[in-house]
Amino acid sequence: MIKGVITAASFIVFGSVPLLIFLFKGRLVGSSWSPPSPLGVSTLASAVTMFILGAVAGPFTEQNVVKSGGLMVCHGLLAAYAAYFLGEAMEDYGAAAAGNQEL
Repeated sequence: MIKGVITAASFIVFGSVPLLIFLFKGRLVGSSWSPPSPLGVSTLASAVTMFILGAVAGPFTEQNVVKSGGLMVCHGLLAAYAAYFLGEAMEDYGAAAAGNQEL
């Protein structure tokens, strides 16, 4: 039970970091800075948070902290970009299919 709660809390906390970039875009307190590419900043934030998560998990899985963090970054970004490009492909397919429909 406790492992499930820890997993859920990790997912919520670490998973919300890249979304916060888009949520607070241009609304940073005391700053007029807005990232030129929210996707790039979100990717960087995701990589940092995944590395931290992997580094923390390293001792529990008896792996080197740097290796564990690096593997987490590689796997996480690969999954994130696969989902992104799959979504883009589905959107393009949907737009193409909608354009070919007869009314």
